[in-house]
Amino acid sequence: MLVERSQRIRFIFGSAREVRAIQQVVNSKNPPLHLLLVAFALARFRGKLEQLQKEMAEWEIVTLGADFADDEPAKVQR
Repeated sequence: MLVERSQRIRFIFGSAREVRAIQQVVNSKNPPLHLLLVAFALARFRGKLEQLQKEMAEWEIVTLGADFADDEPAKVQR
């Protein structure tokens, strides 16, 4: 099956909007460590973040209970 050159380029590089977004990030003085492109990716990430926040809240007491007391030195295993 023959695929037009423009379709191959779009498959490799994405849409013009995606390319512009990546150019903006590359040229930024403070680029993000993680970049989500398109609404679907943002929605999925926000859902995962919400799930993680709920899980951390449920286990916060256990997490904080594992902290060292102020007068207890940290034990380093060698």
